[in-house]
Amino acid sequence: MKKEIAKTMVFLTTEASALTASEAFLSNRGWGVQIVTDEKQALRMVVENKPSFFMVSVEHSNLKVRSLHKLLKQTCPEMCVVYFAEHNTMETYRLLTQSEHPYRIQPPITGPAVERAVNRYMKDLRQKDIQEELFNRSLQKSFPGHQSLSWASNSGDSMLSAGVVRVLEDVAVRGNGDVHSKLEKTTQTACVSIESDRFSGYLLVAMAGDHPFDRAFVTLIRERLVQFLRENGETVREEESFPMAVRQVNFEDWAQDYAEFLKKSVHEGQEIVMAFFPMTEVNSLVGATAQGDMCRVRIEDLFADRPVEFNLFVYMPVNQKHILYTPKGSVFFGHQKARLGQGDLLEMHVKQEELPAFRRYRAQHRIDALIREFESRIAATP
Repeated sequence: MKKEIAKTMVFLTTEASALTASEAFLSNRGWGVQIVTDEKQALRMVVENKPSFFMVSVEHSNLKVRSLHKLLKQTCPEMCVVYFAEHNTMETYRLLTQSEHPYRIQPPITGPAVERAVNRYMKDLRQKDIQEELFNRSLQKSFPGHQSLSWASNSGDSMLSAGVVRVLEDVAVRGNGDVHSKLEKTTQTACVSIESDRFSGYLLVAMAGDHPFDRAFVTLIRERLVQFLRENGETVREEESFPMAVRQVNFEDWAQDYAEFLKKSVHEGQEIVMAFFPMTEVNSLVGATAQGDMCRVRIEDLFADRPVEFNLFVYMPVNQKHILYTPKGSVFFGHQKARLGQGDLLEMHVKQEELPAFRRYRAQHRIDALIREFESRIAATP
């Protein structure tokens, strides 16, 4: 990010004592926390102290607090408003679900839940910087003399790049180094999702021959990369890795445009390439439900007119039942997504055991979207 975010927040709640445990948790992690129940006092604190985060209970008696994110957008543009609920009821579930705001915390309100909401906002800020960089790169290719917006890789990105170099040294069987087969167009990759406090995205691996990757080889890449990063002080969470089929693309040309960095080597006479594509929320994008075997996912993370690789459910708060909406292997149609959105439904549910399939599905379609964008740009180039 371009600017350090101060660890300060104000809570507007209906019952201050209900946040005692959360306040202690956050204070122990260096957060300055203020908790009030009066909306006028809360707004005065926001204006005078300019906290980084304003946490607002949707259960507050003053109904106007539910639109504070809109009112404060002009006066405090750098502050993040987060809505939360204090009690797990159908009414609070409805209020949060129908909120036209991306940052919210489902009950129960806890310190870790607040941290997750904060981390999501921080990742969104990093993604904004990343998109600026991709835009600048595109401008540089079209207009070589263009002066790009200022953006520099931080030390985390440099460490990640060094880690990928080490992984190639460890896992690639170079032999005498001769390349018998060059990587050109491919549809087969391996994907390692990686996330830490300083970087987030997908490391894609491609190799000449366009053959599916062996899972053991993909797992070895992930394990070596995570080991290197942790040994060098990175607080990286170990993520998933899996073979991934993508739209056919000239991998190196595409990666040079969209990847943060690209590294090459030789494995058993075949050219192997690893490229890191910055993305937000490669893992921390689902929420728990009252039913322990189900998780909430956002409708915006479902892709229209594509088959889903998991069972997709709609939650009915009236009777607290999950209704199967799109079975695994079936198409989630665009008109269905539009209709659900018109009904103010922002989330759907998947089974806990099918979350890995959901994450693979989401990774594949996010990467495919970059490939389609690359195709469109190339097609439009004279």
